[in-house]
Amino acid sequence: MEKFIQLIHNLELSSILRQLKYVLQKRHKNDAHIRFLITAKQHQIIPKFLQIKLPTNKYKPHEAHTIHMNLLKTEIKMQHKNRTLIHTKLKFLHRHLLQHLHHLEYTTLIQDLEEDITDANLEMDLKRTKKLQHLIRHHHDKKTQKPVSKKPSKDDNKHNFHDKFTNLANIPLNKQEIDLLNHGHKFAPVPHDVNPHILAINIEHQLPPHLNLQSVKEKVKNIIINKVSKSYNKTTNSLQYKTHTPHHNNTIKTLKQKLKDHKATMTFADKNAGLVIIDNNTYITKTETFFTENNITERKRNPLNSFIKHTNDTLKQCSTTLLKLNTNVFKLKVKNPTIPTLYSLIKLHKQNLPIRPITSSINSPVQKIAMFLNQLFKNKCKLTRNSPSPTLNI
Repeated sequence: MEKFIQLIHNLELSSILRQLKYVLQKRHKNDAHIRFLITAKQHQIIPKFLQIKLPTNKYKPHEAHTIHMNLLKTEIKMQHKNRTLIHTKLKFLHRHLLQHLHHLEYTTLIQDLEEDITDANLEMDLKRTKKLQHLIRHHHDKKTQKPVSKKPSKDDNKHNFHDKFTNLANIPLNKQEIDLLNHGHKFAPVPHDVNPHILAINIEHQLPPHLNLQSVKEKVKNIIINKVSKSYNKTTNSLQYKTHTPHHNNTIKTLKQKLKDHKATMTFADKNAGLVIIDNNTYITKTETFFTENNITERKRNPLNSFIKHTNDTLKQCSTTLLKLNTNVFKLKVKNPTIPTLYSLIKLHKQNLPIRPITSSINSPVQKIAMFLNQLFKNKCKLTRNSPSPTLNI
């Protein structure tokens, strides 16, 4: 505490205010953690960070639970000591700042800081509350559930991969449709006729003129030359294009028709767990349930026009900066933009199969801006996928 007092005396007013915000932030997190621990103690729940593995041959279940509860009580006492230290620092900062600020100024400052801290930690507080409710429900279900004797098997430790697709709508599928869906969502049917010349032109058009891509172009060139030489028929002096993969056009058409007849849709599963076939009503209900639980409301007006106007105004303000970066306002504008769309991923690994909402900004007013900034940050800041802290580099 003495070091803290000396530090405050040597700091300027702006640095003291930052220190005040930091201490208020610590107090908010400390109070939330104490409430979490006290509620866990009342319901006889042990948080995960206190669940120490004890040898089962030495300790019985009730003895292990007693040890864990003692650890929980010790943690609560330690957090109360931290709380006392935080309040002591706040009292000193309170007296020190009142010597430089008016009482009304200080009161307004404290209120603004507390509101900012509450808003900044709102998401974390909600997550902590949901986690506590989940632990309470799990503990209650564990108490009411009857113990089932299960013999350990050799396959218990094996990892089970998800299926390529999951049929939640119970639509009858034939063998061809099942085989097609088992290829996964990245499967692309090969066209009936493959022209290597057109393929080479398309690839050349897609690859930008860059020195690093020269080796890639050479590899693609060699592959296409080999393909053309194999397809060349010397007797007829012509090219013959053959595909060795089965055609799936009819299967895809029948599958689409079945989805339409049964009023179902096909979407992705969360955590890359394959495709999911689900009823339209169930899909919409799960999405609306997520909105209701997270206090998401519907806007009365379409925000697209104001979104476009705000984007264009921002681009005009940055026109000088954009010219320095070898671009302009017109290159970053999207013609005929649309509002970002939302779709849901099904969480197959959780109970009741909730959804994860995904917002797609393709063809939105800011799509080209996002692509430009992404490329700019990669080039200027040298960011990679393995960068530990990209925000610090920026």
